[in-house]
Amino acid sequence: MVSCNVSTGTLTSFDLELLRWFASDTGATVITGRPDVCAIFQVALPAIAVEHDFMMNTLLGTACLHISHLMPHDRGYANRALELRTRALGGMQRALANLKADDHKAVLATAILFTVLSSGEISDPFDPEGNGQLWITTYLGLIAGIRHTVRTVGWEVVKSTGLEPLFIADFNRPPPLPTPKPLKELLKRMDPQDPFYEPMEEMIDYLNPLFNYLRINGVDSYLNLRILTWTPSIRVDELYEEMKQKRPEALVLIAYYLMFFKLMEPNIWWLIGIPDREIVSISKMLPEDWRLFMAAPLQCVLLTERKEIKSLLLSLLPTIEESFEDPMHVDGELHGSILEEIDAVTLEDCFATVKGRRASSALYGHPYHAPPWAPGVGI
Repeated sequence: MVSCNVSTGTLTSFDLELLRWFASDTGATVITGRPDVCAIFQVALPAIAVEHDFMMNTLLGTACLHISHLMPHDRGYANRALELRTRALGGMQRALANLKADDHKAVLATAILFTVLSSGEISDPFDPEGNGQLWITTYLGLIAGIRHTVRTVGWEVVKSTGLEPLFIADFNRPPPLPTPKPLKELLKRMDPQDPFYEPMEEMIDYLNPLFNYLRINGVDSYLNLRILTWTPSIRVDELYEEMKQKRPEALVLIAYYLMFFKLMEPNIWWLIGIPDREIVSISKMLPEDWRLFMAAPLQCVLLTERKEIKSLLLSLLPTIEESFEDPMHVDGELHGSILEEIDAVTLEDCFATVKGRRASSALYGHPYHAPPWAPGVGI
């Protein structure tokens, strides 16, 4: 096994190969479609890592995780990614405990890469049986940590680091827009006096611009970052707490957000398979009387073409007439219009689909090959 001696301030020849791989391949595929963002990952982050051990461990761990996706039958790289993440976390915690100006850039960059490394905690993203834990909850917790870090260092410091494009949500509090029909119904189920009602209303308001952008611009090169920066824009701390408690309203909202994640597959390797697994797991967690809200997300699980997923998402938006009416209620009861517009899908359908994709390299295959220098099991 090739050792990683980053903690001693030295890099082995294998570490250098991983560093080069990150700069040439991993950094270009963490978030695709934005040359300015890719440049940050490929050039700026490796330069920061050279001066900070905990950042270097994070970067090398991300490279290992990337290779593990390209060599799925070799658990050595996935295990090494977790080891490096644990080592990086310890260094990160020490840096935060005694935060210095010289560490600001490294702390922010490391926090971003932790969200990528968290995807490695899912041993099999195609297994809907799961263990009752949702990756998206871990992801929200990490985003909450990033927001806390940004508050600690201040936004002016973030802008001075050159990492600002990774944190910008690209829209402020949006003006009122037509709310997708299922999410409108979700709010109507809640008591306006519920402490979580206002955060939910605000989060749905922030989700609306994603629908609106998709309607106007379609799936373009800027959509990936817009999707990923939705969570830093919202009251993520409150959403994270409700997700930990598996509150139905929070679970349903996140299921619709995960439908947008499907638009980022298969170009973003660290998300491949995760939206399907999470949506199916959420459906299993929900009480029976909440299952109606999952019609669209479950239908999304069965889709693989971006054009189909886009059409499904846009079908949830109300027409001009519906914006002034309330077609989802008949005598105060939830009308079946959601299911009339979207084919009813059972959990069994989704189980079969997601499990079947485990053997399909054509669907989730990555356009890149593993590096020729990468050894097999026993690195």
